[in-house]
Amino acid sequence: MIGLLLTVKVPWGAVAAGWATVIVITLAAAGPAVARLARREPRELLGSMKG
Repeated sequence: MIGLLLTVKVPWGAVAAGWATVIVITLAAAGPAVARLARREPRELLGSMKG
């Protein structure tokens, strides 16, 4: 082990692809909830906080 040079090369293409995949999956999962909330009136959204 002494004298053995080790280098780490980050595969930036794979990192970017993984990052983009996670972002797309997250946005797709949140999409239906956002669409439902966007259809409601502000009065309904504020009134639901009172219980």
